[in-house]
Amino acid sequence: MVKNETYRSPKKRKPLMYGISALIGLVLLYLSFDIVPLDERAETNAGEEVAEMVAVYFEETLPAVMLDAPEPCSLSKMLKTEDSSGWEKYGQQNAIGNRYYFLVSGQGRIRTVQDDFITVTFGEGDAECTFRISTVYIFGNEIRDASGKLQLKEVGSLPTFNSLSESINERVRTQVVAPFLKTVKVGKTIQMQGAFALNRRLGWDPDVEIKPIRLQFID
Repeated sequence: MVKNETYRSPKKRKPLMYGISALIGLVLLYLSFDIVPLDERAETNAGEEVAEMVAVYFEETLPAVMLDAPEPCSLSKMLKTEDSSGWEKYGQQNAIGNRYYFLVSGQGRIRTVQDDFITVTFGEGDAECTFRISTVYIFGNEIRDASGKLQLKEVGSLPTFNSLSESINERVRTQVVAPFLKTVKVGKTIQMQGAFALNRRLGWDPDVEIKPIRLQFID
């Protein structure tokens, strides 16, 4: 009689079936989990961290720092003076060099509305001055660096530090400028808070443009 090689006794088949069932169970358990790559998870955590830092910056840090921000005309007059102490008193730097970042706060009247900026006149009489306020090209590090409260060494990494600028600028574009432009009109009075940068070696720039932090209509 020829022996059937495929035959398995009931006792021998049971462990085999148990093993197959266990393997199928493990596969189903594996597929039930949402597997997220480590790099994607790290990116998500970093994004949440940046969002939280930006929220704290706008809701707590900037309001406190803005209490000491100079009026635009007084600061511009000070910075136009040769060897002015205003650079050290009101300017901030995030690296060695000639670039300084400034905060300003004041009430002014809208003079013109252009495609990518508005002009606002602050002060009165001999103390009057006019600045451009960006409404489209809100990029760069002015808002991040002008407070002096966000430092690379404290943030920890350059990519996160750069992401802070991007997120800060995006918040200004969507939450500050976008609603403001819906009702902007020449002649309206606004309360403005903003930031700008200057190169000390080149001195005062009459074409300097303020990046807004807050734009609020007074009337």
